[in-house]
Amino acid sequence: RLRLAVPDNLSQTEYRNRIEKILFAQWDKYLDGGSGDCWLKHLTIAKIVQTSLYFFAGERFRLWAYVIMPNHVHVLLEPKAEWVQRLEAELEEFCDDTHNVRGILSPLMKSLKGYTGKEANRILNRRGPFWQRETYNHWVRDESEFRRIVYYIEKNPEKAGLVSQPQDWVYSSAHDRMKYSLVDIFTPLDELRPQFKEGTS
Repeated sequence: RLRLAVPDNLSQTEYRNRIEKILFAQWDKYLDGGSGDCWLKHLTIAKIVQTSLYFFAGERFRLWAYVIMPNHVHVLLEPKAEWVQRLEAELEEFCDDTHNVRGILSPLMKSLKGYTGKEANRILNRRGPFWQRETYNHWVRDESEFRRIVYYIEKNPEKAGLVSQPQDWVYSSAHDRMKYSLVDIFTPLDELRPQFKEGTS
């Protein structure tokens, strides 16, 4: 197994984070090329995912940004403290440290992926896993990084050559903000929840 020496100016954690970002960028570039089945290009399925995000927005998490691409999804969310507290017992099953990003997000992802995957399979008349198990999780550390991640997410369709402007991609927070005049990226999308909640159980 290949092991790389950690540079003197970086801690083990900083180095690992840097490597993960490089790998994530390469994987994202591969996905933007249209690889895979691209089931999310079906508007009905994309709508199910969008509606599910908004269904839990304001209850389980604050929704800051998202984009539903033909073969993957990017989401920036903030688990709500009240919801995390109610799930302390369940979180212990995933990790001892409730500040661990994977431990906190596991129940959220299980819920979102479970419902949307089941509904997507029903529409596609297929069986088996709809979502891959792999996810890339990252804590936002400051306002500068928050801005960078929001713009990265929302510009994904433009970067992939699918639209000329981010707000033209219908299944994205950029489009939602423009459509409903919620222009401030520091205002959570939870306020738009009533527009999208209907139809999700």
